[in-house]
Amino acid sequence: MEKIKLSLEMRKRLKKVKGILFDLDGTLIDTVELIRQSFRYATQKILGQKIPDEILLRNLGTPLRSQMEVFSKEKADELTRVYQEFNWAHHDELIREYPGTKEVLKRLKEWGYKLAVVTSKSYPLAQKGISAFNLSPFFEVVVTLDDVSEFKPLPGPILAALNRLGFKPSQAIYIGDSPHDIKAGKRAKVLTAAALWGPFSFENLKKEKPDIFLENIGELEEIIKGLKGN
Repeated sequence: MEKIKLSLEMRKRLKKVKGILFDLDGTLIDTVELIRQSFRYATQKILGQKIPDEILLRNLGTPLRSQMEVFSKEKADELTRVYQEFNWAHHDELIREYPGTKEVLKRLKEWGYKLAVVTSKSYPLAQKGISAFNLSPFFEVVVTLDDVSEFKPLPGPILAALNRLGFKPSQAIYIGDSPHDIKAGKRAKVLTAAALWGPFSFENLKKEKPDIFLENIGELEEIIKGLKGN
C-alpha cells in the first residue's frame, strides 16, 4: 500500500484524536445492494415507477422518511413502511462484509481509541447490521435515528456521540461514505474522512472537502499506525 502523505498540520490534528466515529451503511457494512433493492421494491410497489438508481440512492445518509418525501410527500409513510418490511426480510441475504473491517477495528481498540457508530438508521435496523458481523464489541457508543432530534447533514448525531464519549470535536474524526456524512462532520467541527468504498463517487465527495480520502479501511489503520509509530 502506498504511504499516505499528510501535511504537518493534519498530522498535528490527527494526533489529538481519541475518538473515531463511523457511519454504518456503505462504511462499516456493505448494505448498498440491500438498500438499492429495498428502494426499487418500495417505489415500484407504491408509486408504480422505475426510478434510476442514482436518484434512489442520492440522499443516502439521511433519515429514510425524508428520503421518501422526495419521491412522494403524500405517500412517504407508506413508502417507508414497505421499504422497511422488504429491508428487514432480505437483510441477511443481501448484506456483505467489507474486507478487513473487523481487523482494523480490533487494532484501533488495541491502540486505545474509543469507537462509535453514528447512523441515520433506526436502532433495530442498525443493531441488526452491526450484529450480523459481530461488530458490537468494538463500539463504546451507537447513535441512531432514535437517539436524536436532528439528523445528518446537521451535526446533532455526531455531537451526541461526542457527548457520550466525553470528547471535544477536536478529539474526534468522523468517517463516512456520503456527502451528508462529510457535511455533518464539518458542522460538528470534527475531522472528516471520506470512505471511497461506498456508493458515492470521488467527485461527489470531493465537493464537500473532506480532510482525508480513504480508498479502503486499511488506509485508516496505516495513517494511525504512522502517527503512533507502531
